[in-house]
Amino acid sequence: MDFYQHFPLTNIQGIGLENPDDMSATIHLSHDGLGVFSASSQRYQHAWVTDCQTEPILTMYFSMVGICQAKEKHCPKIYELRHNHHILSFSPYFEGMYSVKGERIDTFGVSMTERHFKRLMVSELDCLQRFWEKVSRSEEADIAPFPLPITPLQKILIHELQHCAYTGEMKKLFYESKIAELFLAQALQAETAYGMTTQDLSSPDRARLHAAKAFIEKNMLEPLNMRRICQETGLNDFKLKKGFKELFGTTVFEYFTRLRMEYARKLLLDTSHHVNEVAYTLGYGDPYNFTKAFKKHFGYLPSKLKV
Repeated sequence: MDFYQHFPLTNIQGIGLENPDDMSATIHLSHDGLGVFSASSQRYQHAWVTDCQTEPILTMYFSMVGICQAKEKHCPKIYELRHNHHILSFSPYFEGMYSVKGERIDTFGVSMTERHFKRLMVSELDCLQRFWEKVSRSEEADIAPFPLPITPLQKILIHELQHCAYTGEMKKLFYESKIAELFLAQALQAETAYGMTTQDLSSPDRARLHAAKAFIEKNMLEPLNMRRICQETGLNDFKLKKGFKELFGTTVFEYFTRLRMEYARKLLLDTSHHVNEVAYTLGYGDPYNFTKAFKKHFGYLPSKLKV
């Protein structure tokens, strides 16, 4: 099977299949930055794709059967999605490998560029407000703090998306409406999941955690440590670490680093600052260490932005 024919994605750099004769792939829709796709195999399969995504993408991905993984090129962490679970995520950039394996495989996904996902930018739910705030800052974002189980309603919507009987403009309208329904189903489920992870936090602790977040934002160019943040907010070390992760979906260190790297990126893009100047602005004594941290965060060297 020629998978480049079935997956006409320009960013794909390579595809591998352990059992190529037993893999079925379908592009249900591929038009102007909106893609709907599925893949399945009835016996053991291990498939992988190397990809270099250079523009922001929102992905709704469902693993009905099989184990899916994503591994960024410059990061040792492996993201895993087990069978009967789904994610809704945003990525400003990705270079690395996706893989799926199992005795059987059944996956479904929707991917869209900004012109499509901006139509979904509503923020009545807390999880959506957090999600779109990260997207607006070009940060990686997930609708929920962990992969969620696929619900019966989501399975019905997936089946409808896989078996569209319309053509022409009616087909486009059908897919847009059903994708919006599926997006809403994921968001409503994620809202419940966030409530479950934060239900043990008291109102005073929530207020202190928000104060900690604001303090980090205000002092992101300072040499912060956990002790100083605890002193400023009245939280102990355990509550700060655990509560911050539960409430905001990221660790204190990850958030602090993300703010600094995004600020550095903005300086490099919007001003005439050289890489060394930006490194010193962020408090790095050695520009090499800044370059190393920047590449680890974004996957490319800061000098790339000054070409």
